[in-house]
Amino acid sequence: MLDDILREWHRWATGWSDVAAYGSCAMFAGYRSPRQWDDGGEIADASIRDAAMRAVDFHVSELAPLHRTALQIQARNLSTGRDTWSSARLPSDLDVRARVVADARNLLARRLTDAGIM
Repeated sequence: MLDDILREWHRWATGWSDVAAYGSCAMFAGYRSPRQWDDGGEIADASIRDAAMRAVDFHVSELAPLHRTALQIQARNLSTGRDTWSSARLPSDLDVRARVVADARNLLARRLTDAGIM
């Protein structure tokens, strides 16, 4: 479940979309498409998703820089489906790095559970 949340959060934070959207050009960066064709359920789902992702973003930003970096890198790897992204900010020893990632995941999971997101 946490993997799904991290994957979705990374896509939300980077503005990733399945299809090309407005905003890819500086001229349209602030443009939001009208929602008149969306039904009530779609609008509600989008609002709930946006609120949840804002909460995840807040809780990640409240973590220590090392844990925040570990989660950002893991979220990027989960989003791309590859384990290629890394950071020089994380320990080079793989065992220590794995412990940092596990600690970061546990801290975030606890915070998201307390917030009612997970």
